[in-house]
Amino acid sequence: MKTLPLILLWALFAGAVSASPPADAGSASAAPGTPDATEQRVAAFSLADQFEQVHHFRFPRPKPILLTVADRKGAAQVETWVRPVKERFGEVVEQVGIADVSKTPAFLQERVRRGFRKQYVRPVLLDWQGTQSRTLGCERGEVNVLMLDREGRVRFRATGGATASGLEQLHAEIRRILERAPAPAPAQPVSPH
Repeated sequence: MKTLPLILLWALFAGAVSASPPADAGSASAAPGTPDATEQRVAAFSLADQFEQVHHFRFPRPKPILLTVADRKGAAQVETWVRPVKERFGEVVEQVGIADVSKTPAFLQERVRRGFRKQYVRPVLLDWQGTQSRTLGCERGEVNVLMLDREGRVRFRATGGATASGLEQLHAEIRRILERAPAPAPAQPVSPH
């Protein structure tokens, strides 16, 4: 029996109906250029990728992060955001993709992981419990795009496929983040001689 493609598996087992109504495609909001107390700050987290390598995210970081979170339905929209950022900013911005695979039954998880290995050479973090998706307030059925500054503050948020104005807002926020000096590295303990 041939293996079903990853998308077909998600279609069969993840459910086609979103738990919440989808937002308008490309809806975006950018935080003002200076941080304030109401901004969301992402807490440290760890997730394994499709190669079973655990990735740890703690702040501050040397680079800002473009974080994309998507379930099966939102996955098709991811590239509309990440490709233009990669072309414009290169390696200056770290790009992290999280797949919300929380609707995958346990007996299919290894098959889904293998599908990700075949489809993607770059790491995709697999959120089997949906914990990170819920913590970040992500919407199902859409790609969720979060631009994090080096300290882990959400400086830009959008859902749905990219639009020209959404990309313009994102690029402007990335420029503002890059203009700010990086946070100093945490002090390392001094060992006695």
